[in-house]
Amino acid sequence: MAEEGKDYLTQPRFDVINKLYDKIETEMETVQKEEKLTFFEIEVALMMIKEKLSQEKYEIYSNIRSDVDTGVPKKDVPDGFYK
Repeated sequence: MAEEGKDYLTQPRFDVINKLYDKIETEMETVQKEEKLTFFEIEVALMMIKEKLSQEKYEIYSNIRSDVDTGVPKKDVPDGFYK
């Protein structure tokens, strides 16, 4: 049973992914109608979101690498997180 709780580390949780997608899509439609956004403006906003995710990922990787370099033990990290 303990292993079942760790499935999210190796298997995408499509119910959560779809929920996030639905919220983003709904908000995009609302703003598009209110602000009369063009496809270019929507594309730029999505590019900015993707860039933000890349920056966050880089920061996490940098922190992990820093912890490894300094010998700081990993705390509260699920097994298989770094696989």
